[in-house]
Amino acid sequence: MAIISSYTIGTPTVDDYLIGTDDPGGQGPTKNFTLQSIINLVSGTLGDNNFYLSGISSNSSTGAITFTVTGGTNQTLTLGTAAFKATTHFALATDLTTHINDSTQPHSLDSIVGAQSLVPTKLKGVTGNGTNGQLVSVDGTGNFVLINNVDNNTNFYLDGITKSGTDLTFSINGGTDITTTLFKEAAFLSKSDIRTDILQNVTFTSASFTDLKALAKLDQVDTNEIKTSAVINEKIQDGTIGEEKLNITNSPVSGYVLTAGSTAGTMSWVLNSASNYFLDGISKSNETLTFNINGGTNVTYTFGEGAFADFGGGANDVARGNHQHVLADITDSGALAGKDTAATGDIDNNAITLAKLSDSSATNGQILSVNSSGNLEFINASAVAVATARLLPSSVGSNNSSVTGKGGQILRVNSGATAVEYTDLEVQKDEFDTGNSPTAGKVLGLDSNNDLQWVDTGTASIGTDTLTSAKINFFENTLNIAAGKIFVASSGGTKFDSVAMSGDIAILPSGATTIQANAVETAMIADDNVTPAKISIIDDSVAATSAHILIGDGTDFGNVAVSGDIAIAANGATTIQDDTIAYTKLAGEFTTRSTNATISDGGSATVNFTQFGVFENTMPGSGSSGITLTLSNADIGMTKVIVLNAPSGSTYGGAVAFNQDAGTATLKRLSSDDIVKTANAINYIQITCIAKSGNDRTYIYTVGQAQ
Repeated sequence: MAIISSYTIGTPTVDDYLIGTDDPGGQGPTKNFTLQSIINLVSGTLGDNNFYLSGISSNSSTGAITFTVTGGTNQTLTLGTAAFKATTHFALATDLTTHINDSTQPHSLDSIVGAQSLVPTKLKGVTGNGTNGQLVSVDGTGNFVLINNVDNNTNFYLDGITKSGTDLTFSINGGTDITTTLFKEAAFLSKSDIRTDILQNVTFTSASFTDLKALAKLDQVDTNEIKTSAVINEKIQDGTIGEEKLNITNSPVSGYVLTAGSTAGTMSWVLNSASNYFLDGISKSNETLTFNINGGTNVTYTFGEGAFADFGGGANDVARGNHQHVLADITDSGALAGKDTAATGDIDNNAITLAKLSDSSATNGQILSVNSSGNLEFINASAVAVATARLLPSSVGSNNSSVTGKGGQILRVNSGATAVEYTDLEVQKDEFDTGNSPTAGKVLGLDSNNDLQWVDTGTASIGTDTLTSAKINFFENTLNIAAGKIFVASSGGTKFDSVAMSGDIAILPSGATTIQANAVETAMIADDNVTPAKISIIDDSVAATSAHILIGDGTDFGNVAVSGDIAIAANGATTIQDDTIAYTKLAGEFTTRSTNATISDGGSATVNFTQFGVFENTMPGSGSSGITLTLSNADIGMTKVIVLNAPSGSTYGGAVAFNQDAGTATLKRLSSDDIVKTANAINYIQITCIAKSGNDRTYIYTVGQAQ
């Protein structure tokens, strides 16, 4: 087969086609599938059924990876069989010509060798076409030879994925197997298992969940519940779109597959080898697994929210059936939810009726009593012994019919509260249950609630619906009563008139008001009244936590603590944490080495302290004019290493001096050795800036050679 890197690299789309079968065992006819259909097949099975992944297997002979889904349809990802082969199965183009590795003149294999022109006899050392299945190898003398296919799996590759409990084991042929606890225990439990565990002790209704959306209580959806562009490829009935409906730029050839064309929106038939994509990695982000397809479009599989969560009582855990809630977890609990008994204030007036009594079997004339067990019961009055002092008076009172303004006497408790007695019907003014106190000139009357009130004597009884707007001095005489209108004082401030509400607010006859679109302006919003829930890009539950920052999670901005290499204080001050600055985080001035350059006799080389960590130069091979190492941009504490070479056959007799690009340089050598200029000598110089004043610098340095 052709070298993979020789194929033209295109831009894959979700409409690209792959070859697959309707039977993972390879017994069914070959069919075409789009990448989008595979993505939707994987992601669309979750839904409300909570199907779960119970196993992963692979077949290297067919190139199929099968995801076993308990409760749903198993999912199959079909790759080329090369995805399960070691690199020894493929020819690698690493040394065709110097142009392949030349960054200034890059060439692909197609630009060097014409299509269908590379045959075995073009290889050095190969004289024939060989036999079917043979591979190209090298004999160690610079020649190619044809050899039989032998697996020499020194290049490790993935040859299987197995599941044990909650662990996934990736079998590495030629290397060490990798076992990962990528999934939590709930990822392999069925919907029935999870529900059984939860519902053993808990009963839920829709009101138990605060995050149910609009579709939660619907039996079916109409147009308003379907998003624009929601009807995708897999929603179209199979067999309704034929080849003639596709934008294909060439004619079909037996064994070819469809792929995206060079022009956007087109497709073309290509050799099957061009779609031999292979799996080169699996990664996880939140509840989504991404299978990286080398040469094709990555495939994602999104699990349910609980797939990677442990059982527990935390916010990110799956609840067990035996977990406990506190009252604060119930957002709509009433005042009685936290009480063991109801006090007087917890019982509505008139709430205790006969039916609410423990004994509700009363008959006419019976009285309510407490029996020997302390329970309420209705008994005949004759069965109760009543003290003599509590009996009715021995004689009936007078009807006072001859006394003007008085009626018959009434029965009331005597002043000593020891018995009852008949007395004249006389009620004092302060004994009436009114909402105000009696004053001179007022009489008793009924208010709009039919309650007693002390009112002025001039108040008259007005019949229902007898007052017109003309009779009320602060209403417009020609008042027009229309649905949805309100009373507003006229511009002169003398009358109330019926007008329609307009502008920023509308009102219905029921009194319900609606703020109109685009009516709320910035000045209308009180300071500090826009909560996180009102801002679409901010998490609704965000709180202003000291030293936290707002950062996006792909959906909105949440309140998180800064962690890792940097800490932040409430005033915005940041602090680099201990042990966080690794070598890889240092700038090039500390980690790079300059290119070796030869200094000409009488010339100089610059040692820029902000450029490299190590400077390498070579002295002249001859001459005696001397060379200069010019120091620049040094600051206190900066240390550099200078490697100064003497070339082969060197007879150089010139001096080596240090200078500075600005100001005065003061140098103090700490070593006894001096710079050696004999042939092939290598001098190692370490120089440190220890003081500065304006442009002046003071340095200490050592010179030495390898021992």
